[in-house]
Amino acid sequence: MHNLRRQRTRFVVLLLFLFGTGAYSWAAPVYWNTGTGNWSDGSAWLGGEPGPSDIAYIGYSGIGVKDGTATVTESGETCDYLYLGYGWPDDGTLEINSGAVSTNRTFVGYGGDGTVWHTGGTHTVATYLTVGNESSGFGIYELSGPSETELTTKSTAIGGFGGGSFHQTGGTHHVNSELFVWGISSWNTATYSLEGGTISGPYMYLTGAGTTTLTINGGTASPGSLFVAGSGTPEVVLLDGQLTPGSTWLGDLVKYSTRDPASFTQSGGLHSPSTLYVGEGASSVYDLSNGTLAAYSEYIGGRFTKGVGTFLQSGGLHVVTVLEMGVLSTSSAEYVLSGGVLDVRTLFLGDGAAFSFTGGSLVWGGLGEGPRDLADLDAIGIDYSGWSEVMPLGAISYNASTGETTFAATPEPASCVLALAALGFGGFYARRRRKQARRSSED
Repeated sequence: MHNLRRQRTRFVVLLLFLFGTGAYSWAAPVYWNTGTGNWSDGSAWLGGEPGPSDIAYIGYSGIGVKDGTATVTESGETCDYLYLGYGWPDDGTLEINSGAVSTNRTFVGYGGDGTVWHTGGTHTVATYLTVGNESSGFGIYELSGPSETELTTKSTAIGGFGGGSFHQTGGTHHVNSELFVWGISSWNTATYSLEGGTISGPYMYLTGAGTTTLTINGGTASPGSLFVAGSGTPEVVLLDGQLTPGSTWLGDLVKYSTRDPASFTQSGGLHSPSTLYVGEGASSVYDLSNGTLAAYSEYIGGRFTKGVGTFLQSGGLHVVTVLEMGVLSTSSAEYVLSGGVLDVRTLFLGDGAAFSFTGGSLVWGGLGEGPRDLADLDAIGIDYSGWSEVMPLGAISYNASTGETTFAATPEPASCVLALAALGFGGFYARRRRKQARRSSED
C-alpha cells in the first residue's frame, strides 16, 4: 500500500512539474483589452502586441477585460506563455482561422474558462499545452478543418485539477512526446472526442480518479502506445473510425508504475494494435459488441504483473494470432463468447483462465493447428455447455486447405458474413507470418 502511494505521488509530482504553473519573472506581461479583435492589432493589447518573450493574458479581470476573444489570421504571431481565462470568473478565447501562432506554453482554462476554436492555420506549442488546469478552471479545445489545420505540441494534457474537453472533427493533432487525458480528483472530468482528422504521437495516457474518457467516432488515432489505468476506471469508447496503436495496455501505465482499473467498449470501428493487454496489473474489461478487433498477440489477465482481465464478446469480429489467458498463475482471466466471430490461431489457457462459449462462432487453427471436434474443446478447457446439446447439424466444419475449424453456436446469416471476413483477416495474418519467417531465415 505504501509503495502504491509513493508511486502515485511520484506520478502526480511529475505531472505538476510538466504542466504546472510558473511564469518567468523576467518576461513582460501583456493583457488583452478589447472584446473581440485581431491578435496582430497592437492597440487591442495593454502593452502592445506580444513578442516571443512576453506572457500574454486573454481573459484577465485584474488587468484588461474579463471576457475577450483574439483572432489569429496572420503568420508569425507568438508569445512565451499564453493564458486563456486566467482566474475565476475570467473567460478567454482564441480563434485560429488561418495563419500561424506559436507559444512556449499554452494554458486553456487556467483558473477560469478558456476556449480555442481552431479551424485553419497552425498552432505550435514548443513545450506543453494544458486544457483545464486549476480546480476552478475549465478548458475547451475545438479542432476542425482540413488536414492542413495543424496543432503540434511537445506534450498535451487535458483535465488536470480542473476539467478539460478536446473535441476534434478534422485537422491534424501531433504530439511529439506524451498526451495525457487525466481527471486527477474524483470530481474532475477529462474527455477527448475524435470524430474526424488524425491524432498521433508516441504515448497516450488515460488516467486519474475522475471521469476520463477517450471516445472515437471517426477519424484515426495512431499513438505508438495507449495506456489506460486509473482509480476512476478511465474508458475508451470506440464507435467508428480507427484506433491503430502499436500496443494497448488496460490496467497499467507501465512507465509511471500506476496499476488501476480500465475499461474498453467497442461497438464499431477498427482497433488494430500489434499487442493488446487486458488486466495487466489491475482489473480491466474489454467489451466487443460490433466492429473489428485485429491484433497479433493478446494477453488477458496479466502477462508481467498479476491482474484480472475480462473479455466479453457479444458481436463483431475478433481476429488474433496468439491469445494467451492467465499466463501468470496468480492472475485471473475470463473470455465470454456469446456472439460474433472469434478467429484465433493459437490459444493458451492458464490455470486461472476460464473460457465460456455460449454463442457466435469460433474459428480456430490454421496450418494444421487447433481443435477438430468437441472432444478437443473439452481437452483444452472451453465450456460450451450452453449450446452443445441443441447444436444444429453441421455447426462444426473443417477446412482442409486452411487447417481451420469453425465451431458455430448460432449459425445466423450475420455470423456467416463475419466468419467469411474472419477468413480474410486470417489469410492476411498468415501471409504476414510467412513473410516474417522468410525474413528471419534470410537474416
